[in-house]
Amino acid sequence: MAGAAFSHDELRGMMQLFESSGSSGDTTTRGSVGPSNAAPNQKVSIKSAAQMRRDQQAREVAEEAKRDAIWDGDDFKKHSGVAMPEATAGGADKSDPRPAPEYEVLYRQELSANDMFLNLHDTDPSSDRCTDITVK
Repeated sequence: MAGAAFSHDELRGMMQLFESSGSSGDTTTRGSVGPSNAAPNQKVSIKSAAQMRRDQQAREVAEEAKRDAIWDGDDFKKHSGVAMPEATAGGADKSDPRPAPEYEVLYRQELSANDMFLNLHDTDPSSDRCTDITVK
């Protein structure tokens, strides 16, 4: 090696070394994590069998309460009017029995002779240039 620079072949060799150690396909089976194989200053929580049973029972009680619940969070959102129900592919929601209202949106612009004939202002016929909106 001349100085601190590596040649192309040396870099390729180092890359092959790192690739072979990282993706060699060796799968080593590891035991459970415990105090004997923990790194220094690493916190390891060890639960007793009784504590694990209590946790399992608490999970089962929570699942049973969820099954027996009258309201589900999604039902509340759907029927409270806070969140809009998702529309189907046809555009109309089949689960909503209410009739869709008929409405018409009318846009109004105030134009003068300068706008109509001379085009001196930056108005155009788009809805973002309207001065009044009427919903019938």
